[in-house]
Formats: sequence, structure tokens, C-alpha cells
Amino acid sequence: MKKVVIISKKIIKILKKIKFNKLEILYLEHNKISNIDNISSEVPFIEEIILCQNNITKLPTEMYLPYLKFLDLNENKISIGIGGQNFLHFICPSLEKLLLLGNNLNEEGTRNLIKYCPKLKEIDLSFNKFNDII
Repeated sequence: MKKVVIISKKIIKILKKIKFNKLEILYLEHNKISNIDNISSEVPFIEEIILCQNNITKLPTEMYLPYLKFLDLNENKISIGIGGQNFLHFICPSLEKLLLLGNNLNEEGTRNLIKYCPKLKEIDLSFNKFNDII
């Protein structure tokens, strides 16, 4: 199986009992997901994750998704404090496109995020809490 789509099913925990070792694309938009702490161990070869319009407030403290190229976290509740603590271990060496529109991000944390994604080509930070241009 390469692609799984679960939209508006109001799931709260993802992929807890089922392992999708070869999964490449995962759509989990419009659910009530608030915690994605185990996502990197559950889908190690994932290339695309859509988690928009959920209840995610922070990213895992340790997350490694070496094949991830596209991550959509639009319209969640993600915030990053000074120093970007929530993103310090968020390492995706292949990430090319990151969507973070409509969250609670600030400048400092976002700078740290970009530092750990060397192949990032596109990032959407619209409708966040920025005072300055990054």
C-alpha cells in the first residue's frame, strides 16, 4: 500500500496499531489529531503527509523522516517559543515543501526550523504571528 486517505473521520490517534512500512503518502486532514509523537516510527518511508486542519499544537521533540518531501500542517495550532524548542529535533533532510499557514508561529522558532531542512524550496507561513520578515 502506497497511499492512505482518511478525511473527516475524527480520528484522534494515528497509526497506533497498524504499521504501514511502505506507505509513501498519508492524508489525515480534517480530523481531531493533536499528537503526532510516534509518526516517524510508524511510517519510516513516508514522502508526503497532509495533516492540515487538525488540533496539533506542537511537533514531536524527536522526529526523523529522511524521505519526507512534502508536509502540510496548515491550520493547526502549532506554536514555537523563543529558541524554537518544538522544532530543534525536527529533522527532514529531504523536505522540499512545508505548509504552516494559519498557525501560531513566531520568527525565532521558524528560523530554527528552516536551518534543519537543507533542501527546503517552498514554505508557506501566511497568517501567523510574525512582527518582522524572517
